[in-house]
Amino acid sequence: MTEVRTGWGSETLGTLTQSTRPICYGVLKPGEYNPDGVPLVRIVDIKDDVLDLGGVHRISPKLDEEFRRSRLNGGEILLSIQGTIGRVATTSELHRGANISRTIAVIEPDGRVLINFCAYWLRWKASTSQFKVTGTTRDSLNIGELRSMKCPLPQIDEQERIVEILEEQFSRLDSALASIRVVREKAAVFRRSLLHAAFGGELTGGAEGWREVTLADVCDYVRGVTYGKSDATDKPANGFLPLLRATNIEERRIVLSDFVYVPEAKVKPVQLLRKGDLVMAASSGSIQVVGKSGPVPEGFTGTFGAFCAVLRPTNDSNHQFLNYFVSSPMVREAWSAAARGTNINNLKREDVLGTPMPLPPLAEQERIVSVLEEQFSRLDIAMEVANQLEARIASERRSLLHAAFTGQLTALWRESHV
Repeated sequence: MTEVRTGWGSETLGTLTQSTRPICYGVLKPGEYNPDGVPLVRIVDIKDDVLDLGGVHRISPKLDEEFRRSRLNGGEILLSIQGTIGRVATTSELHRGANISRTIAVIEPDGRVLINFCAYWLRWKASTSQFKVTGTTRDSLNIGELRSMKCPLPQIDEQERIVEILEEQFSRLDSALASIRVVREKAAVFRRSLLHAAFGGELTGGAEGWREVTLADVCDYVRGVTYGKSDATDKPANGFLPLLRATNIEERRIVLSDFVYVPEAKVKPVQLLRKGDLVMAASSGSIQVVGKSGPVPEGFTGTFGAFCAVLRPTNDSNHQFLNYFVSSPMVREAWSAAARGTNINNLKREDVLGTPMPLPPLAEQERIVSVLEEQFSRLDIAMEVANQLEARIASERRSLLHAAFTGQLTALWRESHV
């Protein structure tokens, strides 16, 4: 990475913090929620570079006292250092008295470096994966490593100019992102209304000739292959079949990558995927994953894992109609409620097959699918444009931060202030 930084010095982050408060992390085990307790900031409370205490966890005053060194005064930088590395937020008087979890480091700069300048620098380090993380089961950035990181140190007036430019440009980019979010929200509402109309009969002009059935009347339910880790491989091999897992399932589609391969001998004939099958996530640690489903792609030969299930349509139902129905918000919400568990969320066979379903004649199912695919295709195009814009904004953020901390952003400013 090109170093410009004309006339800049540098100091380790540890020496740029208040001598009375070295960089530290906070509460090790937060315990149960205490409604009258002290707010505890966790990684989930740092959203889009802002610290939001709206749904904050609270700990006992006794535990807060034990970790009083990490209490917030306002005017600090918070950096996530475990799991999700590199989320950054600054604190203010509004956050005074809160504490932080062990997954976050609190950094209180002294007067030689501006808080916002240092925060932007840490965001730059995160955006370019410059943090040296360790850990076998969970990424972690230790405090010693953090203290030894070299922070660029231009004069205060140049720090102020860098922050001024970044805030102006990031405000512009944030406005663009806000507009994209509005488009996404409107698209989600439109999708929901389309599906509601589709399965209420309004999309094609009424529900005459429709029947009220359950999924058990229109499809079979097959649970996936159970296998041991020693049985599987991540490379194709003779006598092995690719196996789909929950990670291969996105909303209404299957992603054909990152396979596990299992011996054909482990797979029962009924577990071989067929055209028209819908593969769904039946068990997961994440409630958002349970119930996701997608159709088996044309020409794919393989099977599916034990945490998944297949809905196999009978002759009474169009598999695309069934796919839209089980991915509709009303079904996903009902399944999430049925699957919710303490450690693992599990959608039972009877919960799936007992799901009520409005069933029009086959010809009308096909008409409904045709209308939905036309409308969803337009939405998908709009969402792809939104994705490209978001990627462009993220790239511009990285470019601005790179220019800021290699000295390029204020090169002309420096020349005029010599």
